[in-house]
Amino acid sequence: MALSKVNPNFVSQLGRRNLIINGAMNVAQRGSTFTAPNGAYTLDRFQVYQANGAVFDVNTSTDAPDGFSNSLEVDCTTAAASPASGAYAQMVQRIEGQDLQELAYGTSSAKKITLSFWVKSNKTGTYQVNFRKTQSTAQMASKTYTINTADTWEYKSVTVDGATGFSLVTDNTQGLMIDWWYHSGSIYSSGSGSETYIAFSNTNYNTGATANLGDNTSNYLRMTGVQLEVGDTATDFEHRSFGEELALCQRYYYQIGDGTGFGSAQSGSGANTYLWAYPFRHPVPMRATPSLTLISGGSTYFVGGIGVTIGTPTGDLGTVNTSSMNIPTSNKTNVAVHRLGLSGFSFTRGMGYGGTSGFIHCEAEL
Repeated sequence: MALSKVNPNFVSQLGRRNLIINGAMNVAQRGSTFTAPNGAYTLDRFQVYQANGAVFDVNTSTDAPDGFSNSLEVDCTTAAASPASGAYAQMVQRIEGQDLQELAYGTSSAKKITLSFWVKSNKTGTYQVNFRKTQSTAQMASKTYTINTADTWEYKSVTVDGATGFSLVTDNTQGLMIDWWYHSGSIYSSGSGSETYIAFSNTNYNTGATANLGDNTSNYLRMTGVQLEVGDTATDFEHRSFGEELALCQRYYYQIGDGTGFGSAQSGSGANTYLWAYPFRHPVPMRATPSLTLISGGSTYFVGGIGVTIGTPTGDLGTVNTSSMNIPTSNKTNVAVHRLGLSGFSFTRGMGYGGTSGFIHCEAEL
């Protein structure tokens, strides 16, 4: 029996297409409201930088186009109609080099990539998005898009040529970063952008933009449905299940603790009391050995992610000996804490649950 001809448009829909993680803005492990973030991650995988000009908050919004339930909202809270020369505000997603090898950068077969997204703002005008390689000799390509109608969801797509002049790293470090600009001073807009990759310069960051999202505190911008794919044509957004998207995000960040916690302890008192903790596995293998940040709340103390309720101190709580927290540098899948030294108090519970806001943050972001 003869085989029918395969529709090439159907073939292009097969397999994993979207190189962006959390493009539908559904995962927000760190919270849903971020006040004036700078250098901080907000909704998962989306990092915000801002300084020296207008101030923006970032929030999860339920305003979204058909087919989506959430968007990321940038909200101007302090205006700068005439920003200082060093003002900037941008949103970034970073992508591992080993996930970009299909682009064939550095060869004659280098492929075009297309970025698409939905955007809504009260501030019409032209905005800029950049594609940057930061490893070794930095390179950047830029494209602009225009918001035509205020307060209306619009679909945008931009395409850049493949890079034949440089290759991308092949490991778990940063290969490309995508950054959307919405506010800047002259330092970042006095150059000339290029739709093909050229040597990176700060002056080219936002040179093609005409819109200033920071000129009025009534301004906002919402974005969702972000997709980056190989080729010169934007296809329908690739919806993944929430569980799958969460697991992709947890490769870079997750937090332990829900106001309860679990663990074991050696009862005792005095100046040299130790809590012994269980080892545990990360929900997914992380990109690299994570850093730990302990956020204690109520009566819960976290020992490498293990929560233990402590009795009333008999004196000063003393210093938490964080030097005894151990994460094997050769293992990205486990956390094993041998002990945590505490001094100056007594406790009586060997295992407990308590506290309302204690967490440990495990982070392996790019």
